[in-house]
Amino acid sequence: MGRQGDGVMGRLFARKRERRDELLSAYLDSELSAEEQTRLEAQLQTDPVLQAELDALRHTVALVRALAPVSIPRNFILSQTMLTAARPQPTKSPRPRRIWNAPFLATATAVVSLMFVVVLAGDLLLAGRIGGDAALLGEQRMVFQAPADPVNPA
Repeated sequence: MGRQGDGVMGRLFARKRERRDELLSAYLDSELSAEEQTRLEAQLQTDPVLQAELDALRHTVALVRALAPVSIPRNFILSQTMLTAARPQPTKSPRPRRIWNAPFLATATAVVSLMFVVVLAGDLLLAGRIGGDAALLGEQRMVFQAPADPVNPA
């Protein structure tokens, strides 16, 4: 039971953390509204943990921007000759398709479905009859069981 509660709380905290990270990222990118920015800056003044996370995010952004740009290795537009060379040639299937299975399987499905309906209908009809007989037997048993001493019933 504790694990289920931990899972719910863990997901709740994960969502809050994700939302906070999105806010910090939007703050760095100057994408917040004036009201959101004012509210976040007020939180940053009072929360040293949040300020540390913002500083870590700033440092990460600076490191990524400091990386050298990667050149694209080749043109990604394929020419017609490259397309035809890369296109696989159709080959004959090593195993023949078993088309004859389809009618056989359809017939087998219909037979099994019909058997299911017959068994289900028979079960419902017999259960009603047996249930009714059992109720009738119970009533008869009640009628025939009279107290042994009619003056002093036990």
